[in-house]
Amino acid sequence: MKWSYTWLQQHAQPSFPFDERVMIDSKRFASIPNLLGIHDIRVHGEGIFQASSGQLHVTFVVEGVMIVPCARTLEPIDYHFSTDWEQTFVFGTPTSDDEIGLSGNVVDLEPLVQEQIITAVPLRVVKPGAAISSEGTGWSFQFEDTSDSSDSSVIDPRLAKLKDFFKEK
Repeated sequence: MKWSYTWLQQHAQPSFPFDERVMIDSKRFASIPNLLGIHDIRVHGEGIFQASSGQLHVTFVVEGVMIVPCARTLEPIDYHFSTDWEQTFVFGTPTSDDEIGLSGNVVDLEPLVQEQIITAVPLRVVKPGAAISSEGTGWSFQFEDTSDSSDSSVIDPRLAKLKDFFKEK
């Protein structure tokens, strides 16, 4: 997903499709806590080069599978994702904030692909059929009946005066 300025100028059509399978090392995402791994990344889209202005407008879709922890069981599960993006690159000085200026003569889409993957990481995924266990080896949940509010020993003495606050006078 790299295109040189020379290749773009010599390309017969101003627009060109691309479709690539990408291998990205999971170590690049080590700082993302909810992303355990990633595989089957596909990037496809279209680029339109305007030689007169030196602009390359790219519209692309990033699809793949993330390995994320289940929010209930913490088991790793596959999460299929798809995200789309468009970006304009300029060989020279950009004229707006929406454009990325290039100092060299090569457009590299990989940093944007990595950014799109990071933004697609879900905050929470629950595995279908996942249930929280109420007991395990050496532990179990215990529930107290707190429906009886007449027990005054439960009230914090610092807040005892507040119980009379809403009483009618």
